[in-house]
Amino acid sequence: MDEAQRHFGGTIGQMPESVALLQRHAPDAFAAYLSAREAAYRLPPEGHLPLAQKELVFIVLDVAAGHAEGAVAHAEAGLRAGLTPGQIM
Repeated sequence: MDEAQRHFGGTIGQMPESVALLQRHAPDAFAAYLSAREAAYRLPPEGHLPLAQKELVFIVLDVAAGHAEGAVAHAEAGLRAGLTPGQIM
């Protein structure tokens, strides 16, 4: 398992197919995306929000972008991180 698979496995459970396609076909863009994503997932004290709150932000962003698959993945990750169904709703 490579670094990217570990990161996605540890955050949302698995690497989405859309991200795997980016990794295969645009490796430089993928490396930049992975770096930004890893930075966004830093937890306190390096990062500023607890994991549950980060997942809530990612849910909102995916819903606003019309990315249902991503919203569901982040909702599931948010539940694992301690969000309640009410908070997600």
